Amino acid sequence: MMKKITAVIVCVLCMAMLLTGCLFDDPATGNVPPSAGDDQVVNDGGNAGNDAQYDAALYDNDVAQLELITSGTFYFKGSMTDENGETTPMEMACYPGGSYMASEMEGVTIGFMNIGEEYYMVFPAGECALLLDEEVCKTMDLDPTEMKMDTSSLSLGEVKDELLVDTADALLDNKIVTCRTYQQPSGNFVKTYIHEGFLARMSQVAADGTTVSTMDIEILTGSIPADKSAIPDNYKIYNGSIGMMSFMMKFASSVDMDAIMAE
Repeated sequence: MMKKITAVIVCVLCMAMLLTGCLFDDPATGNVPPSAGDDQVVNDGGNAGNDAQYDAALYDNDVAQLELITSGTFYFKGSMTDENGETTPMEMACYPGGSYMASEMEGVTIGFMNIGEEYYMVFPAGECALLLDEEVCKTMDLDPTEMKMDTSSLSLGEVKDELLVDTADALLDNKIVTCRTYQQPSGNFVKTYIHEGFLARMSQVAADGTTVSTMDIEILTGSIPADKSAIPDNYKIYNGSIGMMSFMMKFASSVDMDAIMAE
């Protein structure tokens, strides 16, 4: 999903680069489980001390914490790392009637927000949003409904009590944490790491012990931040083709375009 959003942004930025000579006014609007010590977790998460954000029933319960993602109401902040070691920062919020997801492009956050029947591209650093109205979507050749959140992207496998095959200590940023290993029907494994009662990492591990993908968790909660469920009052909202170009030019001025276009 993040790659799709990035592709759309890069496509529109290409258009913006062709028009950089123009000025725009802003319009108003059976296997042996891998040992927990086989790999060292380097991210201690951001959950410690945030007990107020979590229901007491979730404490030291990785299954219950991960079930938040399938509950339809959750906020996640963290990152995903694939088997090639490529890490993608991610931020997601899901709630009845809307969603929010964002990632970084050359150190700058860009996101996508759905509020009821309206869809926006959001640029937090620029305190602005682009309404993906009919004119913008036609120009971008975009159907925003195809960009709705896919919560399965946060699932690395099944985590439930009957699949638990091992519980052991592991290192998390030089601290002892609890690692729980769950065997999958495929023969692979999912490992979760609990730091001070909260889930800090989840890894998908092959039967031979090779880590396939990893999800690092800073925050996973059922409380939705206000700015993830509504466009903040201080944001400027752009719309229409001219507004789209103004929005993209503002974003382009904040990133390394050469690096983006080289990807």
